[in-house]
Amino acid sequence: SLKLERQQEPVFPMPQIRSNDSHLQVPAMDRKEPLREVLTGFLEGSKALTALFVTRQGALVASAGQVHSLDVEGIAALVAGMFAATRELARLIGEEEFSLLLQQGKRRHLHLSLVDTDVLMVAVFDDQQRAGAVRYAARKAAESAREVLNAGRGEGEQALRDRMDSGEFQEFALNLIDKFFQ
Repeated sequence: SLKLERQQEPVFPMPQIRSNDSHLQVPAMDRKEPLREVLTGFLEGSKALTALFVTRQGALVASAGQVHSLDVEGIAALVAGMFAATRELARLIGEEEFSLLLQQGKRRHLHLSLVDTDVLMVAVFDDQQRAGAVRYAARKAAESAREVLNAGRGEGEQALRDRMDSGEFQEFALNLIDKFFQ
């Protein structure tokens, strides 16, 4: 019979290499609650039903509002795909990208906006007259979210650099190299 062994997580995760499309990891837990608070404030100001922050890769970062009846992980993945397709459409007409998408249905609407290079904001709302209020509140929420995201990015990179400079990491790396040649 085939026996599967679970691979042990390395003590030091390999640093993530960033490209132009940026491979954001989901923000650390200490930033998720402040991001959720930003979304809650957005919902109060816009009267939208649901709000999400998602990465461009489709990972859910934070959510607020009426999320119990929605597949928020599915929405996050599909929104990321929509933004990727729309970015390519923008390039075809000579734009770098579009920073805002509005999808209007008969009863429910989606407002999708770019918060920064890695994070998107999704708002679900149900009244067309609120589109302007949603857009205005989303712009303010994006500013607050950028502050939260930027506050933590530098700290994580410095912590990783500190760990990589330690003797433990060097020993780990040498042992890993030895395993490749065994």
